[in-house]
Amino acid sequence: MSDVAKRNSGRVATPKQTGSPLPGEVMETAMKAVGGRVRLTNTLNTTFEGTLYTVDPTLRLIALNTRSPPPNPSTNPASVPGDYHIIPIASIRDFHVLSLGEKDYLSQTAPTKIDTRLLQNRLEKRVEQLREEKQHKGQGVSEDAQRLYDRLRQVNIPVRWHAGRDGPQMIVHDAVMVSAPFEPANCVAPADKQAVLQLVKRVIEGERKKLGLSAASGGVRKGG
Repeated sequence: MSDVAKRNSGRVATPKQTGSPLPGEVMETAMKAVGGRVRLTNTLNTTFEGTLYTVDPTLRLIALNTRSPPPNPSTNPASVPGDYHIIPIASIRDFHVLSLGEKDYLSQTAPTKIDTRLLQNRLEKRVEQLREEKQHKGQGVSEDAQRLYDRLRQVNIPVRWHAGRDGPQMIVHDAVMVSAPFEPANCVAPADKQAVLQLVKRVIEGERKKLGLSAASGGVRKGG
């Protein structure tokens, strides 16, 4: 036996020692496993298992969905709520790919496109609603007067507020002017609108009774 053989015969083979994977190795492996099931352990010895949603090579982060996959394989993953964790790659101590994902996983889970025109239309509609609501709020009127005004609108009586010389007034049917305290006796109209005037008086009298408003209970708000 040669001297080299004698020396080697006295040695016992030991496994190669490996430490934590390098961040670059984790990145490379994770990029190929998007959509698959993975298990990882961070430097705090916390273990996560779930579906690898995405990898950001710029920020060096991964997004992991630890929610169990839907029981029906045909279910679109984007329609199922998830439990997502954002994990820095530098904090990963162990990383194992349990199974690879579907080839079309990225297209299945892609965020839905936002219709900006629809959002703009909704915004404009809401602004118009707020503007209209403001126009129908009497400035400086009592709560009872506002209740009467709102009630007239509810029964489809055309009415709007008008800033009169002696205080807020209701203009009904674009013909009858109603001043505080907004009772039938406070209704006036031009000579050629007397039929409308009588109709408005009856409506106001009836709605005041339904609201339980006593005489002179509606008017201009006193104080600040």
